[in-house]
Amino acid sequence: MAKPANNVHDVDDQGWETIVAPYGPTFEFKNEGDMLTGTFVSKREVEQEDDNGDPRMVNVYEIVSDSDGTAYSVWGNYSVNEGLAHVVAGEQVRIVYHGKADLKGGRTVNKMTVQIKRS
Repeated sequence: MAKPANNVHDVDDQGWETIVAPYGPTFEFKNEGDMLTGTFVSKREVEQEDDNGDPRMVNVYEIVSDSDGTAYSVWGNYSVNEGLAHVVAGEQVRIVYHGKADLKGGRTVNKMTVQIKRS
């Protein structure tokens, strides 16, 4: 019987290597004023269920933090998607969290500002 792989890149005794998606941790915008400043790397789309359980595509952006060098995933919302729509890999960006805004029906949305450094 094959020995199971224990870590991300372990290889079992039959030559099967465990691989995980090469995506960084999600940057947590929790408190008003939380900010991620770094280099835009890429955008990908992932399928996620909406509130009704129906599938929908969501943008997830990879940004390498200037402060600690971590490649973070940032989940798109309207502000983030619009702000990053014309950014290309290698450009410097800053995303600032401004708290939540109340919507009709008891829902909330994260208020964000996206800035691009122009030199």
